[in-house]
Amino acid sequence: MIRSATPLSCPVCDSAAPIVRQLPAGEIRATLEGLFGAAMPQSVPAQDYALRECDGCGLVFADPMVAGDGAFYGWITAFERYHAGARWEWGVIKDQIRQAQSKTMLEIGAGAGRLMDFLGDVAGLSCVGIDVSESSVEAARKNGHDVRVAAFTDLNSVLSADETFDAIVLSHVLEHVSDPRGVMTTLLKRLNPGGKLMAAIPYSPMSRELTDWDIMNLPPHHLTRWNAQSLEGLARALGCKVQLHAAKAKSPLKRAVQDTCGEVLGDKHPANLTRAWVVLTHIGLFQRYLAKHKRRDVVNGQIAGDSVLAVFYR
Repeated sequence: MIRSATPLSCPVCDSAAPIVRQLPAGEIRATLEGLFGAAMPQSVPAQDYALRECDGCGLVFADPMVAGDGAFYGWITAFERYHAGARWEWGVIKDQIRQAQSKTMLEIGAGAGRLMDFLGDVAGLSCVGIDVSESSVEAARKNGHDVRVAAFTDLNSVLSADETFDAIVLSHVLEHVSDPRGVMTTLLKRLNPGGKLMAAIPYSPMSRELTDWDIMNLPPHHLTRWNAQSLEGLARALGCKVQLHAAKAKSPLKRAVQDTCGEVLGDKHPANLTRAWVVLTHIGLFQRYLAKHKRRDVVNGQIAGDSVLAVFYR
């Protein structure tokens, strides 16, 4: 198994982080192929991983902290199901920008400019986007957006030294990077006084991860797994405060019914009468799922959904 020769410390708070799970390359490949129903090209390199959990802030992270390469992402992004539609956090981002009367915004991982389209009715807002994909940048430019080709670790190549912003947004980017604290530190230097740095990320463990962790929330796709504790640890490391906005979760009852039907029938959405029959005939299983969903973290007074928007500010 290829991992660091010496124990890794947490990339957020530098605390000790023992191994909690091994992820052999063959297991990763087989699970991804089963999920997407297609063979992964042999050109995608195999990599064994371990998962470590920080004793200090609770962050779970990959060992090694090496993301999938271009061949991996070329394969995985070719599937339509990989791409999300409109995201709930966009509305919160718009509210944050309006409340702060932000005039300038930088979006990391802007893609074809869909968030910028959504923010098009915010009066006086000027947006700049960064994305590594040339085809996505071309599409964004055709829609009239200022999006530039660069890796988010190389902002100086496309931003002038004095280019700063009232708001900076990362939409499902932070979980993919190998140095989250370093990336956020760099972005904070581009933030105007009183500005907000907003990061949308999966909230782990996600509700569907009761029996096993989701392969799409593991390396080589996601290098880090975040919750309220680890996000607060990141804020402390950055010298910031953080406010969390959580997606609205389905009720524990609905989740438990869905998961029970999924385990018994392989179908999480059967007819109403069938759902009732499954629950009544597998009441012990249903009760175990219900208890687990009720134990999920609470964020801002409600059970956490599957994603969170973390707003960092000073």
